Amino acid sequence: MALKDDKVFLARRRPEKSYGGFWELPGGKVEPGETHESALARELSEELGIDVRVGEFLSTGVDQKEVLKIVLHGYIIQMQSDPVESLDHDMLDWKTESELRSLEVPPADLPILRAIFQSNRDLFM
Repeated sequence: MALKDDKVFLARRRPEKSYGGFWELPGGKVEPGETHESALARELSEELGIDVRVGEFLSTGVDQKEVLKIVLHGYIIQMQSDPVESLDHDMLDWKTESELRSLEVPPADLPILRAIFQSNRDLFM
């Protein structure tokens, strides 16, 4: 999760994808032999073309569907530059806490977003 001023970085999933049109925290799958941190850095490089420094663990979110269980591990990251485009998303933007309230967000992202708002309450009042 990247923060800038009073905003968090989110990406909107392309319409043809699962949860199409929902805004999410970008990331991806952990490959065999990777840590969560190295997978996050790799995925953001591949998906958004950016280099990041992965910081502290924030929270875990889970979404259980009929045959699929999604487990997200949220980390604070520092972006070396803002992404300009994405392979998996049709929009990229920085959103305030109040803007997030009107967006559709996948269930597994919600606990991570709540954790960042609680740990940085002064930024999101």
